[in-house]
Amino acid sequence: MATVYLSMSNKQTPLGPIEEEALDRLSMTYDAVTDTFERETAVDVLSEIDLDPSAAQSVLNRLQSKGYIYAVEDGLRITD
Repeated sequence: MATVYLSMSNKQTPLGPIEEEALDRLSMTYDAVTDTFERETAVDVLSEIDLDPSAAQSVLNRLQSKGYIYAVEDGLRITD
């Protein structure tokens, strides 16, 4: 079982259009209940919506700080 380092489920924090599109793409790729994914893999997935690696990292950081994704021992998960 993975150890949760940060989990903040705050769905009250609104997302911008790029963040929404990124979260939608991640949600289509990964299941919130069962899937853990590496940040580098998520950056590759976000390249499909035309985000360069730097922008993808920034979006992932914002999604994490707003509680839509969270870090676990072996990667990231989508907050369900």
